[in-house]
Amino acid sequence: MVHSPMYKRLMRFVEDAKANESLSDYDSKHSSTLEAIREAEERIQHFREYQGFQGQTGDAIDKWLEDAERRVRLWRASYLATSQVEVEMRRVMQHAREEAEMLSPVLVDARLDKLRDVAEVTIPVMEQYGLVGMAYNAVASTGAAVYDAVAAQANNQREASSTDILQRLNDSMQGLANHAARIKEMQEELKDYRGIYWDPNDLPHPSDTSVAQQLEDGYKGVSPHDPGVYPGNRDTDYGRSDLRGPNSGLYPNGFDDPTAQETDAEKLRRLQSQRIPDKFNKDGELGSRSNPITDPEDLKDIDLLHSRIGGERYANGLTRGGYTPAPPNDRHHPLWNINGGPSTRFDASGRTSLAGAGALGAGVLGAGALGAAALGARGASGLGAGSLGALGRGGAGGLGASGRG
Repeated sequence: MVHSPMYKRLMRFVEDAKANESLSDYDSKHSSTLEAIREAEERIQHFREYQGFQGQTGDAIDKWLEDAERRVRLWRASYLATSQVEVEMRRVMQHAREEAEMLSPVLVDARLDKLRDVAEVTIPVMEQYGLVGMAYNAVASTGAAVYDAVAAQANNQREASSTDILQRLNDSMQGLANHAARIKEMQEELKDYRGIYWDPNDLPHPSDTSVAQQLEDGYKGVSPHDPGVYPGNRDTDYGRSDLRGPNSGLYPNGFDDPTAQETDAEKLRRLQSQRIPDKFNKDGELGSRSNPITDPEDLKDIDLLHSRIGGERYANGLTRGGYTPAPPNDRHHPLWNINGGPSTRFDASGRTSLAGAGALGAGVLGAGALGAAALGARGASGLGAGSLGALGRGGAGGLGASGRG
């Protein structure tokens, strides 16, 4: 059994982010708010032009109306700045949700299911020396130990990705909450009738210029396609797309794709190179064929997620066949398809399901199926700066009490 507290917290955020989409129901009130502000400006301008008083009284009224007009303009500017903060908070939640949903709810793939009941699995390692000085480049393990070790490493990877997403989400939301707090401070200054005014350019403007112009024009909406403040490039699936190929560098020996066409040059290179034999530790030593590893803890120092388990290695650096686990931090990685999709024996809670294990016993998973070929071969007034500050504090990192796990 594995524990995934950060992933569970991230998934609670995802559910909150889905509910947050209902904020779009109030977007149509944005243009009405701007229209009301414009009408207020026009009424003040009309009053200034036709107020009819002269002398000191007229001058005093003109001064009062001038201040009122300036104050309305600043209220408009602060409202638009608040709208930018709100829009960007919602966009952060969209982008963070998108990335969160790229993590796999199931830690391991279906091909690993087939390895579970295998008596012996060969794991390639860098050449090293045993206690008696014998060189070995392979470790023997039971399929069950490999299964549990891969699940543990996959869980660690997904937990690290979940923590990273939550941290970037919290940092982005806190930055926007700080902007909201600053806008509220500046709005409070407008309530003081001592004639102390600020420059609209001093307001925070977190949105892209195109988004700011849309808000200025009366259109309010939140599209994930617009740039936001959440770190990461959604065009590359937040840095994942470049890591999906066997030659991306993430996999030192690549990974086996039975659906890919091997080029003639690759075939020739392999055929002209000698296969490197698997050399195990001395008989009786842990990891030898006579004493295969049965405790997954003994495999924790081997990077199983980027290995080609059971693959054939050649002197020219090529590896043929082998099983590479699908990465739990990228559910769109081709290895999920290559390996037959998510596991049917590992439920979303992270517990190994033994149901059906009998149906997947040696009779079905015999040597022919698991031999070398199988292994190789969320209006406006309701969302003022104060409300946005609360959204920034409660909408991110644990996302309130419900986010603490």
